[in-house]
Amino acid sequence: MSILKADEPIDSFIILGFDYLKRNDYEKALLILTECIEQKLKGLHWAYFYRGLLFKLINKIDKAISDFLSSTFTLPTFGLPYFELALIKLTDEKFDLNSVEFLLKKCIEYTPDFPFAYFELGKIYIEKRNFFSAIEFFNKFLFYSGNYSMDFYWHRGLAFYYAGKFYLAEKDLVDCLYLALNKNNFDLVTECLLLLGDIALKTRNLDKCINLLSLLIDNNPKEFRAYFIRGLAFYELGDTDLSKRDLAIACENGIDDAGVFLKKIMKN
Repeated sequence: MSILKADEPIDSFIILGFDYLKRNDYEKALLILTECIEQKLKGLHWAYFYRGLLFKLINKIDKAISDFLSSTFTLPTFGLPYFELALIKLTDEKFDLNSVEFLLKKCIEYTPDFPFAYFELGKIYIEKRNFFSAIEFFNKFLFYSGNYSMDFYWHRGLAFYYAGKFYLAEKDLVDCLYLALNKNNFDLVTECLLLLGDIALKTRNLDKCINLLSLLIDNNPKEFRAYFIRGLAFYELGDTDLSKRDLAIACENGIDDAGVFLKKIMKN
């Protein structure tokens, strides 16, 4: 949920409606918030916004969109509905990056201390391959939230990685790895180890690369991307036999780049 309370005077019945919403008593919340809207009570934009959250929670997305739009029409400088509209757009497989970016920036324009808009913008800028802007938005998220979460470390680490800031990427990805291990999020553990291995390869720390990816392969022998990266590291160390072995395993299991590099080795 975007926000826990309004930080401006609004009618107590709107606050009551939101209290029922927080308790997951959607029926009472809907009755109260609808009555508040019909009576046009003070803080009407909040009533629309809270009811929009309710409709979103019960998966009545069209009604949620209508209420979020009504909230912005009632008070155009109210930022939070723009954020919720952006999140709804992100659930569409064919969402347009520019429209989501526009909505998130509107949220920031009117609610500049709302951290999650910065975080989502950072993710959008990764998709747009504008990695330095992504890093900037992730840092603003951290400034306003103080939230050193697993999700934060992963996404900022990813942005650092693609920006070529490997030292900073490694720091974030190691922090992400420890948090993912604590939460038994083994999919994220895998992704962190792959990127950390690739960073070690790119920075010519080849023994570290091999050790990281061997650890991953020992625990997940079907992670064939690890064989590819480890095969490259073996090649850089001059061990062509181990390189060919790993690249062949990766190639046989759908890693096309491994096949390309394997043919290059064979020609030589």
